[in-house]
Amino acid sequence: MRNTSPTIDTNDFNATYQALRKLLSFSIASCFITILLAARPISSTSLATAFTAAFSGEAESIRAFKTARELSQAKRTHSEQQIQYVINIIKKSKKNDADARKLAEVIVRASKVASYDPLFVASVIRSESTFNKHAVSPVGATGLMQILPGTGEYISKRSKLEWHGEGKLVDPEYNLALGIAYLKDLEKKFKGNREHALIAYNWGPGNLYKAFKGTKTIPTSSMDYAKGVISRHSKWTKEFGTRTIASNTLRVVG
Repeated sequence: MRNTSPTIDTNDFNATYQALRKLLSFSIASCFITILLAARPISSTSLATAFTAAFSGEAESIRAFKTARELSQAKRTHSEQQIQYVINIIKKSKKNDADARKLAEVIVRASKVASYDPLFVASVIRSESTFNKHAVSPVGATGLMQILPGTGEYISKRSKLEWHGEGKLVDPEYNLALGIAYLKDLEKKFKGNREHALIAYNWGPGNLYKAFKGTKTIPTSSMDYAKGVISRHSKWTKEFGTRTIASNTLRVVG
């Protein structure tokens, strides 16, 4: 017996599939199917196939959306945990600074923007200025990361940041942007050797190059500076990791 059921061609099936994929609920999909059937009859087999394929794709989209949302939430949680940890560091260094949270947020945000470790940045700041944004050294190094005006102007050009003058170096966000850019530039110059980069940050890259050639000797103070930053960063990283695991475990249990 000849099958007299209406059939659907490839274009109709694809159109149905794509339309269904865009729908977010069964009820809306049902309304769409009703309208579609009224306009042009479709065989039950083709309709079922299109419906199954569409909602299979929709399920994948929902899973992908859920995964992206969970990842985004995890990143926000991690950033907040870093902020809280840096707040504690600042308060210990500056005796309960009232602006600790604001400063911690700036440090973490600036580090994230530059794809850099905020705990390492915090360790450098701890050695440079003890988190005092108004700090000025006898030679004119200014702000959180103790940027010399000449160095600031130099790195602003290399990093395509605008140079706003030495007066702007007391601004935490601007100072951090320049300081992090300078650290990254030094790490690149010294082929990823963080100890050399830190010595250069403290003593000057030109002096360090001369030391490599044997015409200068690296000062003990600069060696101690680099080792101190690295040691402190290592300690904080381990401690932060331990606290984060404990916090996440309590959150899951709770």
